[in-house]
Amino acid sequence: MQPEWTIARRHLTSPLSPFSVKLLKWIGLIGVAIGVFSLVVVLSVMHGFEKKFEEKILGFQAHLTLTAPAEAETQLPLLTDLTKKTGVVTAESWLEGELVIQSSFGTAAGAKVRGLQEPVETMRAVEQLHLPTPRQGRLHAEGKELPGIILGTELAASLEVHPDFKDEVKLVFPFGDVSPTGEILPRVRRFLVTGLFESGFYEYDHKYAFIDYAMA
Repeated sequence: MQPEWTIARRHLTSPLSPFSVKLLKWIGLIGVAIGVFSLVVVLSVMHGFEKKFEEKILGFQAHLTLTAPAEAETQLPLLTDLTKKTGVVTAESWLEGELVIQSSFGTAAGAKVRGLQEPVETMRAVEQLHLPTPRQGRLHAEGKELPGIILGTELAASLEVHPDFKDEVKLVFPFGDVSPTGEILPRVRRFLVTGLFESGFYEYDHKYAFIDYAMA
C-alpha cells in the first residue's frame, strides 16, 4: 500500500481518537471532496462554453480583420500572396455595408449586408442553413431571375418573409445617384429570399444578410 493511503487510514480510523474528532475529520474530508468536485465541474462547463462561444464568434469575425476602401480591391491578390507567406491558414475577402431591407409587406429594418465570394455551402459563419430545396440558397442571378439573398432567421421573422413563399425584398442604399434637380436618390435593388441562416447569436441573426460578391 502506498504511504499516502497508510497515513490517511491511520489518522481517519485510529481507535485512540474520540468520536468527535473522527466526526470532524470525516466532515472536513467530505467538505474538501465536494469543493474539489464542484471546482472541476465548473471549470469543465466554463471550458466547454468558452469553446462554443469562440466557435460562434469566429464564424463571423476572424482573428484579424483588415478594412480597406473600395478602390483598394486591386490589392487583394497581393494580400492573398502575403497570407501564404506568413503562415495564415485561411484568408477571405468580402464587402460589407449597412443598408435598409424592405419587404413587400411594408416592413423595413436596418441590416448589415455582406457580399460573399465563396459558395454558400462552405460558409463557416452559420450553424444551420435553412435551404428547403437545392435550388434555394443561391446568391447569383440565373437568367431573368432576381439575385438571391440569405437572411438571418430573426431578421426574416421581423420582415415577415421566408424562402418557402418566394418572398422578395428590396435593398435600399441611401447614398445613390444624383437627380437632375441635384437631389441624391437612393439606390434600390430587388432580391429573392433564397435561404435563412442561424448562427446562435441574436445580434448576428437579427442584423446580417448575405448576397453575391459581384452584386455587392
